[in-house]
Amino acid sequence: MSKTSQLDEMANTVTKEILEELYQRSIKALEYSDLDIEGDDFNDASSYIMDLVIIKLKTDNSCIESRSGLFKD
Repeated sequence: MSKTSQLDEMANTVTKEILEELYQRSIKALEYSDLDIEGDDFNDASSYIMDLVIIKLKTDNSCIESRSGLFKD
């Protein structure tokens, strides 16, 4: 198996773990907030927070750019 394939497998595993953590943290953030939301609105707000975090992670490339090209087959 190539290094790239192995790294891809690792990334898949880490992605699942991070998404679960992101889900838990978005729920806690809403629970501790002053927002008065529940039910479907709570779920929508949690999803919205998660989407925003992912967008912010994707657009803040300052730490990613320095690591590009580290692993090549």
